[in-house]
Amino acid sequence: MLPALSICLPLTLAAVLVVSGIAKLQHPDDLSGWDEMGVPEPLRRRWLLAAHPWAEIVLGLAVALLGSWAGVAAGLAAVALMVAYTLLVARAARGPRQASCACFGARRAVTPATLVRNVWLLVLAVAA
Repeated sequence: MLPALSICLPLTLAAVLVVSGIAKLQHPDDLSGWDEMGVPEPLRRRWLLAAHPWAEIVLGLAVALLGSWAGVAAGLAAVALMVAYTLLVARAARGPRQASCACFGARRAVTPATLVRNVWLLVLAVAA
């Protein structure tokens, strides 16, 4: 069972990252969306906004395809990304105003279910 999980978990995480990146390419966000989600001001740059979906896709492919130390590094980067996403969603969910997230492309309201999803993705990234 453990060998199956060691294959399925990273592939599931990789699929989530690739699907999210493709969705973001199909429905691009804008800097006001990042502001609404609480992305720190120094990171709110057009070039980062444009690179974000591509970075998710590349990271997903790295998680799926790389082995050895490079695969571990990709996995750790995915964990760091999921921690950042979860913190942003948690802060937006408890903020004074209703926030929306373009987490998977099209903007949707941040709800407790959004936070549960992100916690699950963080657990998946750690397990992978």
